[in-house]
Amino acid sequence: MIHRELSYFILNGIISVIIAYLIYRSLVSNGLLGVNSANGVAYISGMIFGFFANRKWAFQDRQLVSGNKIFRYVSLHICTLIVNIYINSQMLTIINGMHSDILLSFLVAISISTILNFIGLKYFVFNHNNSIVADIRKLRELLS
Repeated sequence: MIHRELSYFILNGIISVIIAYLIYRSLVSNGLLGVNSANGVAYISGMIFGFFANRKWAFQDRQLVSGNKIFRYVSLHICTLIVNIYINSQMLTIINGMHSDILLSFLVAISISTILNFIGLKYFVFNHNNSIVADIRKLRELLS
């Protein structure tokens, strides 16, 4: 099960990242927003797509969308958004002036927040009494 979830999550994530990066780059390149604000708008855009795609395909959540589920989803993404913006900002400071500094900063920040999102979606938002210990064992088997 985790292999299927992870596969769909990665596919949905790639699509979300493409959507987010295009929005981010467009806002920054056209001078419409600074990097932090543009990153926030881009992240939220990817988040909205990700909710529907992951709910349907990755985690096959057939339960009705409740206020509690929306609260957990938004809470998770607020936390990972803060992490994402902080990492993006720090990366831009560290590699300032390098060729593709915006792209590299974006990719590092989105990669870390994506890992946190998978864990949070699986065990906090779309949890159907999954056992984290069993899933870690299955993940080890896949990686070996």
